[in-house]
Amino acid sequence: MKSQLIFLNLLFTIVLSAQKTDSIVIKQVDSLIKVSRSFTTSEDFEKALSINAMAEKIALEKLGSGSQ
Repeated sequence: MKSQLIFLNLLFTIVLSAQKTDSIVIKQVDSLIKVSRSFTTSEDFEKALSINAMAEKIALEKLGSGSQ
């Protein structure tokens, strides 16, 4: 029984850690999109597209293609 509780505790810790990483990646991508919007507002479209490409690359690498 004790070993099962230790295993469940370890499993929950790993799952929660993975969710925290996803949240950090989502915040990073969101910040990049906000920066891109500011470049779009100032009509610097090349920089905006470059930032969007970086955000897309990070999202695909860290979260997978299901995040599109």
